[in-house]
Amino acid sequence: MGEIILFRGNSDEKLGSFKTQQELETLLLGIKAPGEMRVSLPLGVPLQALLDRKETVAGVVVLKSQGKEVRLSRNTDKNPGGDVSVSCQPDGDIVPIQTINIPFREYTDPATCKGMVWIYPGKSAEASMIVYPAAIKKSRRAEEIWKIVTDAKSAAQGVLDRFA
Repeated sequence: MGEIILFRGNSDEKLGSFKTQQELETLLLGIKAPGEMRVSLPLGVPLQALLDRKETVAGVVVLKSQGKEVRLSRNTDKNPGGDVSVSCQPDGDIVPIQTINIPFREYTDPATCKGMVWIYPGKSAEASMIVYPAAIKKSRRAEEIWKIVTDAKSAAQGVLDRFA
C-alpha cells in the first residue's frame, strides 16, 4: 500500500502519513483528541468518470483509464441493483462524476461515515473516507483503523480491477 494521508476532519490540515500499521500507531499516539479524520488513499492511476444518461433512466457510468474504457450500470434508490453509485450534477445528458461511492462496511458503522469510501476521479485518482477514532477502543485503535483502511482500499481496487 502506498503512502496514506490523515487529515483532521474534512479540512486540509494534514495530521501525518503512514504506510504500515506500526507507522499509523505511532502517528495516532502523537495526535491529541483525534476526533473525526479523513483518510486519503492515492490510487496511482488516472481516472476519468462520466455519467451518460442518454442510454437508461439511471444512466451508464463510463470510466476511462490509461486508454481503456469500462461501462457500468448505475445503482440508485429508484433503480437499485446497478454496479456502482455515483455523485454528479443532477442535469445533463453526459456529466462528469464527482465521486464513485463504494460501500465497504455497514451504513450504520460507528467507526466510519456511512461505511463508504469515495473515489475521486482525476489525473491521479484518490479514494477517501471518514473515520471516527473515538468510536474505537483506544487499545485497538491503530489495528482497527488499519483494517478499515485496507478494507476500503480493497473496495476501491475492485472498481479499478474492472480495467484488467
